[in-house]
Formats: sequence, C-alpha cells, structure tokens
Amino acid sequence: MQSFQFNVIMIYRRAIRMRAFQFLFSYFKQTPPPSLELLKKHFFQSLDKSYYFYLLILSLLDELRTIEINENEKQKSKFIKNEESSSVFSNHPFLLALIKNKSFHQKLNEYKVNFGNDKDWVQSIYKALKKNDIYTDYITRKDFSEENAFDFSEQLLLEFLYNNELLEHFFEDESQFAQNDLFFAINATKRTINEFKKNKVFTISPKYKDEISDKKFANELLDYTVQNYHDFDAYITKYSENWDLERIHFSDLLLLKMCMVELIYTSVPIKTSVDEYIEISKEYSSPQSYIFINGILMTFTKEAIEKGLIKKSP
Repeated sequence: MQSFQFNVIMIYRRAIRMRAFQFLFSYFKQTPPPSLELLKKHFFQSLDKSYYFYLLILSLLDELRTIEINENEKQKSKFIKNEESSSVFSNHPFLLALIKNKSFHQKLNEYKVNFGNDKDWVQSIYKALKKNDIYTDYITRKDFSEENAFDFSEQLLLEFLYNNELLEHFFEDESQFAQNDLFFAINATKRTINEFKKNKVFTISPKYKDEISDKKFANELLDYTVQNYHDFDAYITKYSENWDLERIHFSDLLLLKMCMVELIYTSVPIKTSVDEYIEISKEYSSPQSYIFINGILMTFTKEAIEKGLIKKSP
C-alpha cells in the first residue's frame, strides 16, 4: 500500500476537496451525468462513511483490548502463567479512557458501528499482531510505561493496521474509496490518541471542523464546478500556450477548474486555494503536473484580479 504522511485530521477542507475531486471526476466521465442533487447526496453520504470508519478503528482498538482480556482470563482459569500479554491493550491509558467515554458509545450507536456476530477477522488481526515484531518487541522489553504504550499504539496504527490485508479487504467491501478512507481513519485515530496523550482528556473528534461553513464550502465547490465547468476552457487554453484541451490530462483540467471556482466563488484565501490544489495534484496527477497547474493558476489569478472576477485580497 502507498505510504502517506499523516498530517490531516477529520473531514477538513483538504479532505473535502479530495473527495469532491473524486466525485466530480466520475461525474464528468458519465454519459449522461447524474443530477447535481444526486451527486451531492452521494458526496455527503461518502463523508459520513469516512467518519464511520474513524469510529470503526477506535472500536477495533477496543475489540483488541476485549480479546486480550478474555484470553488472559482463559489462561488464568487453566492455571497457565501468562508471560506475554500482561497489559498491551487492557491497561493502555487511552483505551481505558475510551471505554469510559459516553460520547464514544453514543457515536457508535448513532453511526451503527459494530462488528456484528462475525468477529473472526478481528480475532485474526489480533493473532497476526501477536506474531508481529511490533508486538513481540514491545513485550520483550517488558517496559509498559505510558510513553512506550503510546509509541506502541502509533506503530500499531501506522505500520500494522494501515498495511493489514484483512482490514484493507474490509474497507474495500465497504467503500469505493477504500484506500483514502483507511488513510483517513488511521490518521484521525492517531490524532485522537495524540491529543489524549497531550491533554490527558479523551475527546471524540467532530465530523467537521465547522459543519456549517464546511458544508457551505462543499456545496459551493460542487455547484459552481458543475455549472461553470466549460467557462474556464478559454483561460486554460490561453495560459497553456494554446494547447488543445484534449492534450491536457483530465485530472489536471478538473483540478484547475475546481481551483478557479474556489478562487472566484468562495471566501477561501487565494494562496490557500492555490497551495491546496498543487498539493492534491501531487497525489492524483502525473509527477510534473503540479508545475503546470501552478503556472496556469498564477497567471489566471493575476488576470482574474485585474478583471474583477476575484474580489478578495491576494
């Protein structure tokens, strides 16, 4: 699986832009395209699903804790001395706070997060983890200090769960954006754990940073990109030294037009919009696309400000 730097939290603006790009890419490739209302309905359902996966990963950690406790109890009942599973999950400070948090359990009920009766794959993840170097190294050190516990949980998320085939298959069965949703869920969980480590207070991250403004932003981005898609063709052709639009990668065209929409129709600062689409292009376009996109956007921004199309400060 592709490696990412984990530096984005919850359904904030970049996540909205990336998911909007994915939906718009599919939308414009369909003949005829679906209605705009249907597009937006599925888009917001997809964001809900992303948040569901965040809660699912938190719940998975709790399931691992439960499995460990049950395993320890079975060993005690058989008078088997347990030398290895002392407190990897059962005494982890974050997980102890997690199970006591009412908001966590309310969110699980609200989003119907559960593993049902089929928990074999969770058990399989636990068994695989116990054979993994991340687990065995932690056990071997026999130092279950708080600092080591948090180091272990970070390795568990980024090195074991993010590359776990069973978890990948589960996400693939549940989401058309499996890789993005898994990245998002792991990242959001890591951030939640780090916040707890820093502040000693457990808080479930909200779905949006600011639900009203973020939903308004998403609606504007989708609405104006669909409604004004071809309005930017002449600009792009002129700034790309009269290249035929068909010679430009569709992903580059779409990212350019989404950014132009954002520059004209939203209140997002100019530099923020340009920087964001350049970064997104590094993931979704060819290796050198960001240079092309940056050049077009710089030229467009200058002319659009001069013509009064962009009415916010640079």
